[in-house]
Amino acid sequence: MDNRGYWVSTSTDHGTEGPLAEFAALRQEIIQRQATQHNVLALQLTISGAVFSFALTGTSRSGFLLIVPVSTYMLCSRFVEDHVGIGQLGRYIREYLSPRIPGGLGWESWVAQNPARFGIPGLLWIYAYFVTYPGVAVLALGAAAPATFAADHGQRSLGATVGLVVVWLLGLTVTALCCLLLWRTGKSTQPPDPAHRIHPPEPRHEPLD
Repeated sequence: MDNRGYWVSTSTDHGTEGPLAEFAALRQEIIQRQATQHNVLALQLTISGAVFSFALTGTSRSGFLLIVPVSTYMLCSRFVEDHVGIGQLGRYIREYLSPRIPGGLGWESWVAQNPARFGIPGLLWIYAYFVTYPGVAVLALGAAAPATFAADHGQRSLGATVGLVVVWLLGLTVTALCCLLLWRTGKSTQPPDPAHRIHPPEPRHEPLD
């Protein structure tokens, strides 16, 4: 307390105010990214269900199923982007912010040191997502394949047939990319090498007046 009766913050308080404010902002961003992931997942289920329901009401509508692989890839890409972003934020909090705060920020470190013990390590989080994203796309490609590659195209023109084949092959390509995204993301969830960890700056010791 100074001679005017006001409390004066110590250097420790000044040193932790910034990291704590940054931690609160980063946690809010993590929550927002998690909410986006839930919305993307719900949108994937809604679009896939609507397209399948419409396409299966008539044999002439099976070509509409080729919408599913393309929309699946776009939604899967956004889902993976948020997942990777959440992982980077957690690592930054654990390795950079936590050492700068007395007592540390224990949650991120505890989660990293105590992973879930069921399932296959490194693939735990992607079980359902392989079904929800590329699995649904593969199902759509399989259902659309007979109409796309059938020998008897009926009244369909050659241009329409070639177009359907091209779109089907495009759907197959983006589905493979979707599988690759999920696989690489699952591999990236493994703990980083200690040599590549982020090291916080050395604290500055300022003399007190």
